[in-house]
Amino acid sequence: MSYTFTNNAIAKLASAITSTDTALNVVTGQGVLFPSLSGGDVFRARLKSSTALEIIEVTARSADAFTIVRAKEGTTAAGFAAGDEIRLCLTKEVSEEFFQRGEIDTDGTLAADSDTKIASQKAVKTALDLKAPLASPTFTGDPKAPTPSPGDNDTSIATTAFVAAAVAALVNAAPGALDTLKELADAINDDASFAATMTTALAAKAPLASPTFTGHVDVPTPTNSTDAATKDYVDSAVSAAAVAALDDIGDVVAPTPSTGDVLTWNGSDWVNSPATGGGGGSRATVTKTTASLGNNSVENGTVTLAKTSALLAITADRACRVVLYQTSTDRTADASRAVGVPPTPGLGVLFEAVFPTSETIRLGPVALLTNGDGTPATSIYYAITNLSGATSTVQIDFLHLALES
Repeated sequence: MSYTFTNNAIAKLASAITSTDTALNVVTGQGVLFPSLSGGDVFRARLKSSTALEIIEVTARSADAFTIVRAKEGTTAAGFAAGDEIRLCLTKEVSEEFFQRGEIDTDGTLAADSDTKIASQKAVKTALDLKAPLASPTFTGDPKAPTPSPGDNDTSIATTAFVAAAVAALVNAAPGALDTLKELADAINDDASFAATMTTALAAKAPLASPTFTGHVDVPTPTNSTDAATKDYVDSAVSAAAVAALDDIGDVVAPTPSTGDVLTWNGSDWVNSPATGGGGGSRATVTKTTASLGNNSVENGTVTLAKTSALLAITADRACRVVLYQTSTDRTADASRAVGVPPTPGLGVLFEAVFPTSETIRLGPVALLTNGDGTPATSIYYAITNLSGATSTVQIDFLHLALES
């Protein structure tokens, strides 16, 4: 609220008012002598008759019509007649709203315990010179600030307590030898590609489960039944078990054996007898050509060989992957296995080869192929993958020896 003034603001009431009226009208054209009011502005005025004086507060004026608050500053609301005077005046209460010179400090300092005096411009400037600016302040001494909550990520000032807590959370009880970035860098030999280095190193290692070794493999001399056997261990065991004749083996009765005889079980002993089937067959080559396959596409099918046969060699006319199975169920279970990943033990994978180009692989020892269906058939299940880089058929030649027709 602000008090407003104009000079020589005096008018006559255009009509009488009672002691309870909150509006009045002045003679037409005299309202303009008084201040225009807006935004909470007011002014004080005095009503005067031959018998009464009353101070009022005018809160709104529209031309010659005034909205008023009665009986201000201890005066009593009264009735006034047309022609009585209304005068804008500076009253006691209004004058007390303005500062007296004695209420202003002039010594250039701010009195911390004074609530009755106003600081001079010099005192305010002196005090402000001791304050830091809001933009890019430079503090001295030991400035303090509220410590943000842990994890805060905003523009709050980070105190030493906040930083200490953040560092402690980063270290998170790491051992003293590994609780700094320098120690961690030393631990990984300053290798910025440590993960790739470890991946490469691990790729050169064999898995614990069903490893496939290459080259020359050395193992310790076995000491119990679950140890890997060395060649020396096997040679020694074979030598110790060597016999001069079949008759030296328990449960074997082989009087006067003949060429081509085989051992058969007669219910109590193994005895020699002429061979009656199997064996003695001829080698044969069976060719299988797939349909046209896109690169990395797979064809599942069967190749007719024998119920059981020995695979002696296999030839591919282009880069491909060939996997042979006992049953179609085994093939389905193995379908997602990647190249280079050993098959699950006992799954029924009979043979696998990856051809980088057209070539022939001669097997030594030979691979034993057998049909594992409930009723054995002469079909061997295969999965052939085209790896040539282009769409084409894949031709595979199987050189085998039938053992069970």
